[in-house]
Amino acid sequence: MNPPAEHDVVAQYVQVIHDPTGNEKDRLDACHALGHTKAEAAMYALIYALKDNSFAVRWAAAEALAEHGSAAIAPIMHALIAGDHPFVREGAHHVLSRLPGSANHQLVKPVLDALEGRTPSISVPVAANAVLAHLAAA
Repeated sequence: MNPPAEHDVVAQYVQVIHDPTGNEKDRLDACHALGHTKAEAAMYALIYALKDNSFAVRWAAAEALAEHGSAAIAPIMHALIAGDHPFVREGAHHVLSRLPGSANHQLVKPVLDALEGRTPSISVPVAANAVLAHLAAA
């Protein structure tokens, strides 16, 4: 029997993260596994997991997103623009502050500053839009 395709495995982990009746350990395991795949669906599932009620799951999701490096920048920017969830902002800050490379750090610094500012619900989407515009122009 052939091993399941990566797409199928990712889909199973995404389902675990989205299951409100699932247990915390399963969601933690799913986050860890999704950190080791480069599938775009994995990043969006991890962003979803940043809203989890469990701090441990949110932390695991942020750590897993950090494993994706600069590939996670655009999905995180989209999440910061799409909604104003404090857990997402917290996780995004953790991921963006851990990005390797001075070019990445320089790119996301305005977003980090906005996340640390007094009115993140207003300033973060503006800064995130600017990052997306820069990425689109590159």
